[in-house]
Amino acid sequence: MDISIIVPCYNEVENVSKIQKEFLPVVIELADVRSVEVVFVDDGSTDDTWQTLNDTFDNIDGLPAVVKVERHKVNRGLGAALRTGFAAAHGQVIVTTDSDGTYKFSEIPAMLSYLSPVSYTHLRSHEN
Repeated sequence: MDISIIVPCYNEVENVSKIQKEFLPVVIELADVRSVEVVFVDDGSTDDTWQTLNDTFDNIDGLPAVVKVERHKVNRGLGAALRTGFAAAHGQVIVTTDSDGTYKFSEIPAMLSYLSPVSYTHLRSHEN
């Protein structure tokens, strides 16, 4: 796995359609040249975030990325959600983003472009 994108979520049922509309095109773009995994972490949401994430991302035929949905039974906070995401991720490069799109999802490829081939190769060499 080249890239893992961790998306912590808490009571984000209203934003799942935004994630699907604005985030998935970015994932598809990245998957054209790299293997991509997305790890959503529902941090104890009290709304239908967990079920909506599963319903939405289990039913996308031909999505060229692995999608995982992890869950905390109770809200444990952003730090715990990120740690859960890191533990579930298998990418050599890990990106985190807010589920509400505070930072534009479309900026992820530009941010990744700043990784030089040397630093990326360096990351791979420390894998063994």
